[in-house]
Amino acid sequence: MPIDPRVTLLYPQAINISDAIYRLIDGKPLNEKPINIPKFRYLSVSSQVCNPEYPSSQELNLIIVVKSGIANFNKRREFRRLYSYLSHPSTHKLYGIRIGLVFSLGIPRQQKDNIFMRGNRTIRLDVSGGEFLNPEGLKEIAENLKQEMETHSDIILGDYEDTYFNLSLKSQYVFTWAATFCRKSRPIFVFLDDDIPFRERCLLQGLLDLSPMEKQDLFHGLYIHRNKVYRFERKAVEKWSVFKSEVPWPEYTPFLLGCFQLISFDNIEKIALVMLFTQSLSVDDAWLGTIAYRLGIEMKSVEKIMRRYQIPTQKPTCFKSIHKKCFDFH
Repeated sequence: MPIDPRVTLLYPQAINISDAIYRLIDGKPLNEKPINIPKFRYLSVSSQVCNPEYPSSQELNLIIVVKSGIANFNKRREFRRLYSYLSHPSTHKLYGIRIGLVFSLGIPRQQKDNIFMRGNRTIRLDVSGGEFLNPEGLKEIAENLKQEMETHSDIILGDYEDTYFNLSLKSQYVFTWAATFCRKSRPIFVFLDDDIPFRERCLLQGLLDLSPMEKQDLFHGLYIHRNKVYRFERKAVEKWSVFKSEVPWPEYTPFLLGCFQLISFDNIEKIALVMLFTQSLSVDDAWLGTIAYRLGIEMKSVEKIMRRYQIPTQKPTCFKSIHKKCFDFH
């Protein structure tokens, strides 16, 4: 029997979300303390995108945020090769859109292995970046990251450990950065994984076809519903597993896959605030879906802007594969 998604309005913090947002924006005292307040510290921000010291970086209409694993240097290099031209004046002249590109990263793990404690469970993460979590790999990552940041100014570096189980914290960092630093131009954001090279011309044309009102209410992506909540019962699914204290019900509320999302600034701002009142999950896209539901934000299919098959690039790339679930057309 389907679970009524309204349960997410009550657990684990039953508050009037709209009132809480109003109070935060208006500088009024809250009726209840938020339960999810990390200590935000940005070790580096882009000089070209939403930087208060550079006025031209505050005039963007569209910002592409690549959520990148810290060890994925080759993927970031390929993204720069494919898309750095989008920030050039010629693109603005052609499309009438000023575009920025940033990569969202955390720092190398301090613990020199791939062992994680999830409650009372011990998990060895052998994939999703876990293969680099060893003394030699972490040392190499730190050295390469230092060199990358000396060469490029397009990284948003948060003071959190960049691991698979911190993906929701990665989202919270970049949403908070966006809501805080990009307020002047209030741009549209595209969030995507670093294994999703996209067809930029189809995206830009789809956005140009939207009305001004539609551009202010974007929460579009690859819609998922009736998605099962995994428990710690099988090793094959343990990296997606959560405890009943985190998610008491057997299905997640509907959500958009994190691999490709289009979100307007108005929704970014509200989501960043409600993240403070929503218990974090390791399943980041499901967590974002819960927040959107609590806000009453309608989740819309990306097909309203561009067809799903139009998302992956047709250009030759070095990517061996892309997220199959995102682009399974059958």
